[in-house]
Amino acid sequence: MGAALRQREGESDPRGSLAETEIYDVLKNERRQHVVEQLAERAETWSIRELSEHIAAVETDSDTPPRKVRHSVYVSLCQTHVPKLDDLDIVSYDADAKEVAPGRHARRVATYLLDTPSERSPHDEYYLGLGIAGTALVAAGVLGAPGLAAAPAVVALAFLVLTTLVSGFFVGRRRLPFRR
Repeated sequence: MGAALRQREGESDPRGSLAETEIYDVLKNERRQHVVEQLAERAETWSIRELSEHIAAVETDSDTPPRKVRHSVYVSLCQTHVPKLDDLDIVSYDADAKEVAPGRHARRVATYLLDTPSERSPHDEYYLGLGIAGTALVAAGVLGAPGLAAAPAVVALAFLVLTTLVSGFFVGRRRLPFRR
């Protein structure tokens, strides 16, 4: 029995909120990710047909996906994905009208699809800064700065440059929205 139906019949959700493991489990499927993403972007009621056409277009990378693909997405949304999201109160699903709206947990679950600065590791910038500072020190040694000149500095410089580039790559990549 879905969360929306339980509410209509006067039952309460005994769990109250979703565990993180439930959120990750539900978001393992790309079609469920698309449903949550669309409801987060446009917080209004969607028909299953609209959602299935949008998801089919994304999956096929085409503005006019084949009918067979649209039908496959439609059936999987109706029979599997949307009822699962409804059971967890991520969406509110009217099976008779074939309409989906954001549920009580929609906003919270949608945040798991984005990697926002508040969700990044607080150490990312620290390690990037450390790599830059280390690179500058070793470069100063290679260039003959008093007290910093040493033969193994070239090897250390190469290592620090590589570390800095890798750190910069990961910091930059994590600023972008999550994509499958």
